[in-house]
Amino acid sequence: MNEYYFVSPLLKRTTKNIDLLDINNNRIGSIQRFYTNKFMFVLDTIFANMFVNVEVFDEKGSSMVKALERVTFKTAVIPTANLWNVSTHDNSVCILKDKTKIKTHPRYEFEVGDKIFRLKKNLVEKTTYLENKQTGNTIAEITYQTLIPPMTIKLRIIDPEIDVYTVACIYYVFSLRD
Repeated sequence: MNEYYFVSPLLKRTTKNIDLLDINNNRIGSIQRFYTNKFMFVLDTIFANMFVNVEVFDEKGSSMVKALERVTFKTAVIPTANLWNVSTHDNSVCILKDKTKIKTHPRYEFEVGDKIFRLKKNLVEKTTYLENKQTGNTIAEITYQTLIPPMTIKLRIIDPEIDVYTVACIYYVFSLRD
């Protein structure tokens, strides 16, 4: 069981690198929100969190995971129909889908190979769970201590089916949309 953490910034729209640290306070990578062009930045400034694109780097600065939001008419009209293309360093691509029915109980799903994973959080709980949908096994637990910014987010990887960079990327997308 491995533990990692990062400090969530005060401003959700920031594009600064956020250090991803291990339990010994060693930097293992960074997380960064980005915009693909100036038009998206302007629209995101007017309509808060309209576009969420996230990239995670390793300690050397090479890209490990990138989540690009798919912008369609349906996602613009229906705010819970969001989709992201998540590409990893080994050139595998999966689709992250927002499956939320009730705003207080967000649910996201993505498929890696033939396995389907679910990221879920319930109201009042400080823990977000990443689990294998078919087996029900918990892959990772993501927790925070207080709601007062800056929040320290702790990623606890229970089963190494998914690497820490992918978990961090998907959770950061999840937290920006929450």
